[in-house]
Amino acid sequence: MAAPLLLYLEPVIGYEWALKTVPGRHHVRRPYYGGRLTFGFPVFALETEFTHADDEEFFPAPELHTMDNDNRISIGLKSEPRLSRFFAIPIRAGARGVMNTHEETRPDSKCKIRRPIKFSPYIGTGFSITILNKVVLSVGATVIINKFMDLSKNEYQLMTSMALKFY
Repeated sequence: MAAPLLLYLEPVIGYEWALKTVPGRHHVRRPYYGGRLTFGFPVFALETEFTHADDEEFFPAPELHTMDNDNRISIGLKSEPRLSRFFAIPIRAGARGVMNTHEETRPDSKCKIRRPIKFSPYIGTGFSITILNKVVLSVGATVIINKFMDLSKNEYQLMTSMALKFY
């Protein structure tokens, strides 16, 4: 029997460690949300995802207030090896484009910068459980690789999602 062609629609919420460079290089922890569409077979599917994240930081010296707004689109491949009828270990990889708007406010000035779209590869895995044959609950972790040989420049995401399966 051939594997069924699947369509998953899933809202995504998560928590990430995002790399920042102002006023110096550091990571910020922030929530994110979005949605994912997966189309294909359980062993090989195309996945696209849109996520959004905001953060705000205050630095006493130098007196600086920063705000970042990120909209991201990811396109990749996903495979879901099944452990049983109910459990699977999804593996995903692809490329992510980030549109960032950065705002800086100092006592004497304010500037808003729309940065060029930045592309980075990603890879992730997780654990999913199928409930009632149509609902899939998932948890996972993804690494966004900003520089291959410098792990301190990578970004990390933890996510949970609930997908509705359409055959």
